[in-house]
Amino acid sequence: MPLALAALALATLAVVGVAPGRADAAAAARPVVLVLAPELHWADAPAVLDDWAKTSLSLRSARHRAGADDGYLTIGKGARSGAPPATGVGPVIATGEGGLRLERWDELRRHDRSLGYSGELGTLGEALRRSGRPWALVADDVRGAAAVADRQGVVARAERGGAAAVARLLSEGTEAVVVAVPHDQIGSVLETAATGGAGCVVVASVSSPGRNRHLGVLAAAPGCGLGADGLTSPGTHQDHLNTLVDVGPTFLAQLGVPRPAGMGGSPAEPSAPVSVAALVGRDARVVAADGARTPLVWLFVALTGVGAAVALRRPAARPAVAYALLAVPPTSFLVMAVPWWRWGLAGALLAGTAIAAALAVAAACAGRHDVRIGLAALAAVTAAVIGVDAALGGLLQIDAPFGNSPVVAGRFYGVGNIGSGFLAAAIVLAAGIALDRRGRRAVPASGAAMAAGVVVGGAPWFGADVGGVLFAVPAYGTLAAGWRQGRPPARLVVPLVAVTLVVLALFVAVDLSRPTGERTHLGRVVGDDLAHDVSRKAGKALATVTSPMALVVLIGAGALAVARPRLDGRTALRATAWALAVAGVLGSVVNDSGVLVGAAVMAMAWPAFLALGGGPPSEPLPRAPVAVADRMEAA
Repeated sequence: MPLALAALALATLAVVGVAPGRADAAAAARPVVLVLAPELHWADAPAVLDDWAKTSLSLRSARHRAGADDGYLTIGKGARSGAPPATGVGPVIATGEGGLRLERWDELRRHDRSLGYSGELGTLGEALRRSGRPWALVADDVRGAAAVADRQGVVARAERGGAAAVARLLSEGTEAVVVAVPHDQIGSVLETAATGGAGCVVVASVSSPGRNRHLGVLAAAPGCGLGADGLTSPGTHQDHLNTLVDVGPTFLAQLGVPRPAGMGGSPAEPSAPVSVAALVGRDARVVAADGARTPLVWLFVALTGVGAAVALRRPAARPAVAYALLAVPPTSFLVMAVPWWRWGLAGALLAGTAIAAALAVAAACAGRHDVRIGLAALAAVTAAVIGVDAALGGLLQIDAPFGNSPVVAGRFYGVGNIGSGFLAAAIVLAAGIALDRRGRRAVPASGAAMAAGVVVGGAPWFGADVGGVLFAVPAYGTLAAGWRQGRPPARLVVPLVAVTLVVLALFVAVDLSRPTGERTHLGRVVGDDLAHDVSRKAGKALATVTSPMALVVLIGAGALAVARPRLDGRTALRATAWALAVAGVLGSVVNDSGVLVGAAVMAMAWPAFLALGGGPPSEPLPRAPVAVADRMEAA
C-alpha cells in the first residue's frame, strides 16, 4: 500500500510538473536581438559587455568536446544535442524564397534521437514561427540556421551582411533578429543594434576556443530588464553560471513568446554583482582544473598501485598505506578551498600533498593504539566533507578532480556520482568500524549517520544525486541488518528493494513539485522518454570500463584476493564488507558513471580492510539478546 500511494502521488505530480512554462505576458513589445558567436569567451569579449548583466556559460552539449555545430543545434533544440562528427550540420542552402534550409535535416534528426536526450530539433525555430512575430536570421555564419530552423529544418527569412543587415531589419520593424556572426564582428553588430532601436540585446557564445575547454559568454543589455550585475540559472544553482540550453528560453522570455513543451533550461535571472575580470578568473580556474583532472586521476591510480605493492610485501606497513590512500578522497574536495589553479598542475600537487599529509598524520596519531580509530576518523572526515558541502550547495564539488566540471559534465551543484560513491563507502566504513569496536552502543550514532547520508546525498535540495539512493540505501540496509550475524539474510532483499523505491519515490515527488528549471535530472526525465534516457546512460556506463579509474577496481580486488584479510568472528566488519560490495556493484550498474562509482567504493574499501585484517576481534555481544533473537527467529 505505501508503494501504491507513492506511485499515485508520483504520477499525479508528473502530470502537473511537466506542463510547459508560461512566458511573461507583460513582456514589452520591443525589438529583441540575439547575437550568437562561436569561439567566444570572456577574455576576448567586447568591452561594452562590462556594463551589461552577465554570466559564464557552460557550453556542454551532447559531446564532451563540442564545436559550433553542436552548440547551434543545442540552442535550437533547447536540450543537449550534437551534429554527426564527420559532416557537422551539413550543407545549408537557399530556399529561393529568401530563407535557408539544412539539406541533411532528416539525418540530423536521426542522429539527435540516437544521442538519447529528450526534446526535438527545431524547437526554438518552431516557437518563433508560430508566434506570428516578424523575425529573421542574419546568417554570416550559415551554421547559425541550425539554431532557429523550424521542425522541417527551414528558416523562412535569412540574410547576410552583418551589422548592415541588422540595421535594415530593425528599420523595417522586425521584432526579433537572430545574428550568427564570427566573434570578431560582434562589436559592430552591438553598436548597430543599439543605435537601430533594439530594446533588448542578448549575446551568447556557441562554442569556445579549444573545443569548449573554456566557459562561454552570456550577457544581456540594460534594456532587457535584467539589471547590470550578474546572472544565474535555476538549473545550475550557482551565481554567474548558466548553461547553453538557457539561451533559447532567455530569448523567448524577452520576446514574450511562451516557452514550448520539451524545451529545457530556464530564462536567465539576476544574480549578485560580478565583474568581467572575475568571470575571466573563473574561466581560468575551469581551464586549469580541466587540464589537471586527467593527470591527477592517473596519479591516484599510480599511488593505488604502489600502495598495494607495499602493503602486500610489507604487512606491517598496511596501516600507513591505508592512512595515506584514505586521505586522498577528502583532499580531492578540500583542495578546492585553496586557489591552486593559479599555478596549474604544480599548484594542485603542492596543495593536495600538504592537505593529504596532514590528514594522514592526524589519522596515524589517532590510531597509534588502535588502527580502527584512525581509519574510522578518516572515513568520518570524508563523509563530513562531502555531506556538509552537499548541504551547502556543493561548492567544493565544482572543478574538483573527482567532482563536477562545468565544461565536460552535466551537474553544477550537489554531489557527483564519484562523490556519492565516496560518501556511501565512507559512511559504511565508519559505521562498520564503530559497530566492530562498540557493539550495540554504536547503533544509534551509526543509524543516524546512515540516515543523514541518504538525505544529504539524495535529497533534491542538498546533494541532488537521487540516483545515489539506488545503491546507498541497500548498502546501509545491508550493514544495519547484518552486523550481528556477519552477512545479510537472504530475506532482506525484498524489504530493501521496497524501502529503496519508497525513498526514491519520495525524492522524485518532491523534485517534481518544484519549478521545471530547478529539478534534478531524474525529475526532468520523468514523463519524457525514460527508456531512451536509460539506454543512453547504460551506454555511457559501459564506456567507463576504459577509464583509468577502472584500474583502481582491479588493483583493489587483486590486493584483497592476495592478502585475504582475516575477519573470523568479527561480524560487524564482515557485514561492512558485504555492504561495500553492494554499494560498489549497484553503484556501477545504476549510474551513468558506471565503474567509476565502483572505483570510488573500492578506493575506500581495500586499504581499510588490509589494515583491519589482523586487528582485534569485535567486542563480544551479550548472550541474552542473541538468545532472544534466536528464539524469535525459530518462532
